[in-house]
Amino acid sequence: MEGARRVGEETRVMLNLPDWQAIFAPKGRLLREGELIQRLNLSRTLATIAEEGPWSTVQSAIIPSFPPPPR
Repeated sequence: MEGARRVGEETRVMLNLPDWQAIFAPKGRLLREGELIQRLNLSRTLATIAEEGPWSTVQSAIIPSFPPPPR
């Protein structure tokens, strides 16, 4: 399986970088096939985009100096 091979190559990175460890190894070991990956910040961003449209996150959080989108 391609995914398993690639994860094997990146194991050291995922276990040693805190941001990656929180996602891919929250219990101190890599998640196993079938276990759920929780990406809370990503889910909040996607929920905001779904509720307010794509420009809401760009204007309020990422690049507040952008002009408003054309109407």
